[in-house]
Amino acid sequence: MRKLLLFLFSHRTLALLRWDLYFLRVRLVNFLLQTSRRMREFTASRPKPVYLNLGSGPRGLDDPHWVNVDGFRDKNVQFLLDFNRCLPFVNDTFDGVFCEHVLEHFSLEGGEKLMHEVCRSLRSGGVARIVVPDAEKILKTYFEDPAKVVSVF
Repeated sequence: MRKLLLFLFSHRTLALLRWDLYFLRVRLVNFLLQTSRRMREFTASRPKPVYLNLGSGPRGLDDPHWVNVDGFRDKNVQFLLDFNRCLPFVNDTFDGVFCEHVLEHFSLEGGEKLMHEVCRSLRSGGVARIVVPDAEKILKTYFEDPAKVVSVF
């Protein structure tokens, strides 16, 4: 089967298809389990201030003030989401949003859409802390010694 698929499609196409199918499953499970409603109730029950860790991965905080979401199950991830869709939170929900090493995985359009959702979910005066790789450092390393670029990550 693998050889047939590779004959018909490129590795990149198959990887994108697998990615799309994974997030289709996440969306379907969330729909069936009414995860959006449960997330809103969970978030409303948190003591104030409430913070969103968007793309928490294994660094999710086990703290009642934090809501940890990611696209993949990991330690302290409370809910799985497809970040290409609207965030299931009501407007003005969070006092802060932390997003580390997530945006670099999106196209410009996808990243802008996600940041619009972050702004929508922030309370007035709320703060978003966005962390992305240092492109200048990576490019400088690449031009000085391309073999070192792998170690930067």
